[in-house]
Amino acid sequence: AFKIVTRVLPRTSLNMKGGVRIIFALFIAAARSETSSSYLSAGSTQDKEKVVCAGRSCDGSETDVGLNILQVNTVQKKGPDREDSRKVASKVQIGVDSTVREDAMMKSKVMHESNSGPVFKTTTITFNDEAFKSTMYTEICPKAASFMVECYRREVDGKCEEYMKFENQAQFEQYIRNDFFWASKALLDSFRESATYTGYSDMNEDQFLNEKKDAEKVIAACKEPFPFPKPDNNKICYRDLGWASYLRLGYWGKDNCVCGDQICEKEAGAALAATQEPWRSAWQSSCTVTQCPL
Repeated sequence: AFKIVTRVLPRTSLNMKGGVRIIFALFIAAARSETSSSYLSAGSTQDKEKVVCAGRSCDGSETDVGLNILQVNTVQKKGPDREDSRKVASKVQIGVDSTVREDAMMKSKVMHESNSGPVFKTTTITFNDEAFKSTMYTEICPKAASFMVECYRREVDGKCEEYMKFENQAQFEQYIRNDFFWASKALLDSFRESATYTGYSDMNEDQFLNEKKDAEKVIAACKEPFPFPKPDNNKICYRDLGWASYLRLGYWGKDNCVCGDQICEKEAGAALAATQEPWRSAWQSSCTVTQCPL
């Protein structure tokens, strides 16, 4: 076998230095793949505690969630213990990608751009499944109201008419951006299967004031200083827009988020109840969750 090898090698055009380069490149690619896979599966016990996504471990199924937030190539492990860069990233950017940063920038734009003045919109929702009304009224509407100034609704011939006031055009654009980024994929899928809506038509202020007189006011799910609801759970509110919209489920790190005064719960025990095992049991004895103000 060794004699055959010595006869074949001289006849090949393989350059030894080129072969070394190829092997080295393959080694680097494998190392990068391992890093990304470790993030996706939250490989080690240490990483699992840091990279729990909305009460469950991150995995590949979370990559297609409409917001394009999960870009594993931009999440770099740093240091000998492969510490997650989110720990040293700013709270708003959380070391993920530009979409989260854009959410934070949009929040700033909404707060400071007032040239357009208030914007008024209306839409009509038709229910294909009457059973979905409960989900619409208790889950989606309060969540939506958290991203506008005022929201009212009225049932007309079995349909739901909504009347909305936004602080300015920027806040309205934020509300509809990325296919309603503030709602979980599950809620959006349920809506599309069970209802339709007419899009958003403009109203003037007089029309809005007239329509809201006899309409029901929708109470926002969350308010300051935790104004942003968890996309799949109105019992949990976030301080930060980027963290609230992370993966359409909400960022769920222990010390820097859930147990670190970055969320509040409207019912005692709601946050731990939303945490997947084994983290729920591991966190229970050392986690104090902020209660939402009444």
